[in-house]
Amino acid sequence: GPPPPPPPGRVDIVLARCEAGSPGQQWVMTATGAVSTLQGADGTGLHTCVDVGSCSTARGASVHIHDNPDGCGNNTAGNTCRAKNELWKMTADGELESINAPGLCIAASTNNGATLATCGSATKFAAPGNQPAPIVTAANASLCLAVQPSLDGAAVEEGDQEDWVPTDWESLGLSHNYGGALQVSEALLHRIEQRQREAGEVCMMGPQGPGGEVYSTHTAIGAAVWHLVVGVQLGGAGLNVTPSMLGMNVAARPSNVPYIQVPWSDATTFKADSAATAAAFSAEAPLQLHPSSGTGPLPRGPVDQYDAHIQYSLLAPVFPTGWAFVGETHKLVPVSKQRATSLTQTSDGFTAQIVGKPGELVELGAYHADHGYAYVTCTLNTTGAAQFLVDGSGPRCGGTASPK
Repeated sequence: GPPPPPPPGRVDIVLARCEAGSPGQQWVMTATGAVSTLQGADGTGLHTCVDVGSCSTARGASVHIHDNPDGCGNNTAGNTCRAKNELWKMTADGELESINAPGLCIAASTNNGATLATCGSATKFAAPGNQPAPIVTAANASLCLAVQPSLDGAAVEEGDQEDWVPTDWESLGLSHNYGGALQVSEALLHRIEQRQREAGEVCMMGPQGPGGEVYSTHTAIGAAVWHLVVGVQLGGAGLNVTPSMLGMNVAARPSNVPYIQVPWSDATTFKADSAATAAAFSAEAPLQLHPSSGTGPLPRGPVDQYDAHIQYSLLAPVFPTGWAFVGETHKLVPVSKQRATSLTQTSDGFTAQIVGKPGELVELGAYHADHGYAYVTCTLNTTGAAQFLVDGSGPRCGGTASPK
């Protein structure tokens, strides 16, 4: 069925079929960059503002209608960015760029609201005429920026007066980018919970997709790229993940530099079995994510014992020597530039520069079809560094090492 209506104070902005005279499609943009709609409590459009949630400057942040009693773009009590999250400018390409988050523009959809996206990949609009006026998409003159119809002319309540207070992640020592990402995720979960409560449903924060969810990310060290794929609570027949799904052009790579699949299981503390054989990864040999039904080589056991079945796989490039770097054990993300700052291929293997805390023990692994998985534990020196060396005889450390 249709999604539940948005909670008060967080009214969605969508793309809808243009309707002449519709208050929810009539917009005013001031000289200072405030963008507001005529649809609201008093019909003036002075207070119902296009707003970025929680002053976020992260990609994916929610863009919605928010009631600012002091007027759009004016600072309100408790607003951490002095209402700059309500200011916009139209770029030469017709995108609406956030003043508070330069380089990020409004990306609107017909059914999933609007978010911040990198300018150049966001929604492009035609310049509005005499105001108030509709804001029409450049690609389709029949689609307009609109207040979600479920508002039905009701007053937009003050969103910043909600009981929920977002976590200040940066104050906990996290980086700006990481803290911003957590802020967006937390706000999204809060919004889902609130909508479910208003619909009289019990909120269970499982995957929202009916068939489960699949996530992917990647790490690049030099010219080499590793991909991590996570499958969560998959239904049906599962999913075969191909290179094209991950934006990989494996076919264009030399045939002697393929990819392998490295399964990571919490049952073995995220460490591949030394005796296991790594499967190839290609369009002809996709990564198979199995359904969470108790069948197939799942990493967590029967689904009736675990609420969320999670499958992890690392896709690692194989170098011309046949060796592949499979990264650090005991980690959800085994290969990262925070641990392996550089990697150099050699005539018979590779060398990776490893960093961390002085005296720290770091278990690292490599794979070769002739040797299987091989691991070594390196002790980082007094400067917090070590070399992970791999050659024809296998892996070793350029420092104190304890082979496994």
